[in-house]
Amino acid sequence: MQKIYIYVQQGNMAGIARKIANGADIDCIEKHSLQTPLICAVSSP
Repeated sequence: MQKIYIYVQQGNMAGIARKIANGADIDCIEKHSLQTPLICAVSSP
């Protein structure tokens, strides 16, 4: 699991912004859930 997913699950906006600024692939698909970071974020409680 990429670090951006951990930040998404934690709701860590600063961490997410930092990963995106450093070139994180926001269209990557997590192999277990088959979700992108955005889909993961909107489906998190």
